[in-house]
Amino acid sequence: MEVVDLGGLSILVSLLADCNDHQMRDQSGVQELVKQVLSTLRAIAGNDDVKDAIVRAGGTESIVAAMTQHLTSPQKQACMLIRNLVAHGQAFSKPILDLGAEALIMQARSAHRDCEDVAKAALRDLGCHVELRELWTGQRGNLAP
Repeated sequence: MEVVDLGGLSILVSLLADCNDHQMRDQSGVQELVKQVLSTLRAIAGNDDVKDAIVRAGGTESIVAAMTQHLTSPQKQACMLIRNLVAHGQAFSKPILDLGAEALIMQARSAHRDCEDVAKAALRDLGCHVELRELWTGQRGNLAP
């Protein structure tokens, strides 16, 4: 919560919004900056008070906008951040879903194989239907030829 109290959250949300609003020449640099901002937001969103502050600061809109603009690059941080925002309660699920997050996560999941697990987890935590495949049940049989 100290990050919020010291103004760090508003700086992060503003920075993310600026990256979304302006087409910068160095797109790889912008993608790396967005990744780092999302990673930082994910880290501090473990605190329930910070989750509220992120939503109140307009962070969810900026997060979904970042996913939209950077869909061609793997944005695992965005999926993990969304998971953190809706973990331990569904209060923020509807606003995030209303911004189109489900479709974006599905697109990221199909475009980037390394996003598969975190995308499924984000969808599950948002309350969306996700096909989960049970790899092993702990039952004996069919393990050895």
